[in-house]
Amino acid sequence: MNAEQQQNQQYDDDAGQTDRFGTDPLAGSTTPDSSAQPSSSAPGSSVPPVSPAAAAPAAGGRPRFRLPRLPRLKIRAALIALGLVVAGILAAVYFSYWQNPARVLGKAVTKTASAQSLHYEGSLKVQGELDKESKEKFSSDIAFRGDYDGQKSDNPKLTLALGGKVDLGKSIGKYEGELEGRYLDKTFYGALTKAPKNDFIDLEGFTNLWAKFPEEKTEDKPLSDYAKPLSKEENKRLEAALKKHKVVSKLMTEKDEQVDGVPSRHYKATLDYKQLKELAPDVASILLRKPLDEKEKQEIRDSITEPKTNTPIDVWVSKRDGTVRKVFSHDEVSAPGDAAYAVSADSTLLFSKINQPVTIKAPEKSLTAEQLEKESTNDTDKDGLVDLAERYFKTNPKNPDSDGDKFKDGTEAARGFDPAGPGKLSDQEKSLYGLLVPPTDAANPEPPQSRNPVLET
Repeated sequence: MNAEQQQNQQYDDDAGQTDRFGTDPLAGSTTPDSSAQPSSSAPGSSVPPVSPAAAAPAAGGRPRFRLPRLPRLKIRAALIALGLVVAGILAAVYFSYWQNPARVLGKAVTKTASAQSLHYEGSLKVQGELDKESKEKFSSDIAFRGDYDGQKSDNPKLTLALGGKVDLGKSIGKYEGELEGRYLDKTFYGALTKAPKNDFIDLEGFTNLWAKFPEEKTEDKPLSDYAKPLSKEENKRLEAALKKHKVVSKLMTEKDEQVDGVPSRHYKATLDYKQLKELAPDVASILLRKPLDEKEKQEIRDSITEPKTNTPIDVWVSKRDGTVRKVFSHDEVSAPGDAAYAVSADSTLLFSKINQPVTIKAPEKSLTAEQLEKESTNDTDKDGLVDLAERYFKTNPKNPDSDGDKFKDGTEAARGFDPAGPGKLSDQEKSLYGLLVPPTDAANPEPPQSRNPVLET
């Protein structure tokens, strides 16, 4: 007899001993029965004697009976098997529904769109040909960054810095610069933070000159209404639109990666552009918070151009909070007409600080549109340079001879010399001077060049 058989025999012996003491399985009590007599059994029978107390009806007329007892090892095995079955069912539901890649991706989009605050940054690199005949190349490398703070729904805040390099070929030239915009307290702010330079114009003198434009009250909704985070109802509408239009025709799961230190799932999604064209008007209506007529919907559909090669879009979703952390796409587009008929573009978008505090403040100094217009016409010191030109050349708008060389600032600038000190103006500065100052100024006639030692150097 092996160990398992011995354990089972002991279990049966224990059960028999309980019966001999008059156990009532239903009553749950055990009382000695002095009247119990062993009954005879047939010779050779292996059935143990049954006590009269167990065989006799219990009080109330119910017969006593004994529930079948399984060996303890079999009970444990059954419980383990049942647990494994339940765990398997839960795992199947979890991975087929809650962790389904398409569902995870859809949830990530809606969750990111309804974020209360975040930081975003990215780049767009484009290259192609300007026309078919010359095959002249063009390229651009644009970078952008900004913050969003919608924690106060009545006063959302936004920032956007946009800059980079653009090469439009020999006929147009190269440009490099950066713009920054801010929106808060229902006011727009804008400035050149890095002035573009080329062979035609130089705006260096206008860098960090902030202009502000308070939002006017019109029949249209203010930007603050559009910039608010999505409400629960709008979030549900967005989820419904994503479910209705199956824009992802193929979805593959790649190896998990870190995005700015955040563990993220990596997906490759191939888009169905026909479905995307139908989805876009619905999403625009939700984000703009207004219904669109058929003409507006068609304009949005027409703005979406299917790429030459439908390359999958890479999307990274945070494993911590389920939000989108990074998007990358490569597109090749063939546009009709002569201009840019072959274009390839690489775009990257990153999100961070989701639902974390961000700081957005108004510039310390800024000018309204009325103040800028006034500076473009007023000449406070009557030296021939309007105040806006004085700002550009960094001269004193209240001193007609800023560098103290005995000649008015306007006279020097008109002759091509720097009114703020020694030296000449560049060709780009001369071009801008022509835009800021009237071509003739009778109140400040030019002196003979021979009488101006500065002009002769």
